[in-house]
Amino acid sequence: MAGSCRDQPVRCHEPGAGGHRRHVRGGAGRIVQISSGSARAGSATGIALYGAAKSGVEGFIRHLPQELAPLGVTANTLALGLQSNVAGESTEVFAAKIPLHRLGTPEDAGATAVYLASPEASWMTGQILNLNGGSVTF
Repeated sequence: MAGSCRDQPVRCHEPGAGGHRRHVRGGAGRIVQISSGSARAGSATGIALYGAAKSGVEGFIRHLPQELAPLGVTANTLALGLQSNVAGESTEVFAAKIPLHRLGTPEDAGATAVYLASPEASWMTGQILNLNGGSVTF
């Protein structure tokens, strides 16, 4: 396989005896997958296929820690709520319903992803962290 896991993230999980061991250097690693609340909450906004796709990757991340945690690799999902880079009239209607009364920003997502990739999150794996201003709580 040419390239690294960053080049082909899905190919990093290769079945077979020790298939993923060659991708782990130094006995540790972090996988942070970006998802959406749409993976777990239905919506009549025409995003059914998007939600189904996000559900699939969340399921993948729930299984990965069972195989990768013994190698020191954590795998978590960051499920984002409505973000400020989404424009449109309906966006403002949805934003008004968010308990924190604002849309998420790239800085919000980035700071949380940095935490999930940090040593401080070394005991967190297989989790879905909802970052949505309180709009959906599970």
